[in-house]
Amino acid sequence: MPSPQDPTSQPEPIWAGHSTNAYLLETTPTTYVVSFLADGPGVVHAATSTAARCLPRSLRMTAPAHFMTHRYTRFNVASENRAPSR
Repeated sequence: MPSPQDPTSQPEPIWAGHSTNAYLLETTPTTYVVSFLADGPGVVHAATSTAARCLPRSLRMTAPAHFMTHRYTRFNVASENRAPSR
């Protein structure tokens, strides 16, 4: 019998919504850096991806009075599930 978690939903990337004004800021032999506007006025994203497969490596978001950085690592590696500590 399937568990209540099946099927497991995956989170959508932050850039999956409506984005505008995309610009290629930098290219190197191994990476691309792209900036774009999304999620309302004044919100700017800068995404770094691998040049070979366009896998995301990092995402910086800057908005009025707010900023954050996402880092993406360990592609094609089994996830590590651990029991919660008590």
